[in-house]
This record gives sequence, C-alpha cells and structure tokens, in this order.
Amino acid sequence: MAQELKTLPFAVATHACRYDGRVALVTGAAQGLGRVTARQLAEEGAKVAVADVQAERVKLTSDQLREETGQPFLHFTGDLSKEGVADEVVGKTIAEFGQLDTLVNNAAALIRLKLVDFTEELMQQAVA
Repeated sequence: MAQELKTLPFAVATHACRYDGRVALVTGAAQGLGRVTARQLAEEGAKVAVADVQAERVKLTSDQLREETGQPFLHFTGDLSKEGVADEVVGKTIAEFGQLDTLVNNAAALIRLKLVDFTEELMQQAVA
C-alpha cells in the first residue's frame, strides 16, 4: 500500500470560489505539485479529475482530497505518453462531469542524470 500523502500542514485553505461550477483535470497528480494543484482547484470549487501512472497513489490521493475538500474527484491511471490514453481520460471526465474547463499538464518523466549521460532516447522519453 502506498504511504499516506498529505498537503503541507502550513497550507492555508482558500475562500475564493473562482472555480465554482468548473471541472479540472490535473495530470501527474498522485503527489507533489500536481496533488497541491488538484487540492487548490477543489478548494476553489472545482470538480477534479486526477491522473497519474502510480495506480495506488493516485487512488489514495483522490480519496484523501475528496474527504479533505468535500468536492467530487475522479482518478485515472495510465501512461499519458501512450496513444489514446489522454483521449480516454478526457472522455471519461466529460462523461462523468459533463464538461472540462481546465487542464493542468503536470505529468512528466523524472530522469535524474548528469547532462553528459542524458541520451537522445531519454530526452525523447522526457518530452513524450
């Protein structure tokens, strides 16, 4: 089971309602910046779909954020660099929530190497 993830304790809840009635999709949302962005959008009134390649973590994040914010959340697992996966995520989000207003493209391949060891193949993977 993935470890429980929480937004930093010093985070201050917003009282803005800029996303009331809107739907957002955040990729790379199982942890880190994607998770924080998904939470902020929900706190501002959005229904949120979260997607990530980490199946257990994205489900846990979705469940936790739904409980913490009281907003509806959907979660999706898949590699968005693969053909058709992004279309499926968008289609299911629209089918469930009826619209999609905001997309946060936060998914990325995290490759930590010295620049001299960074090959063309790895560059293409990171870009994809």
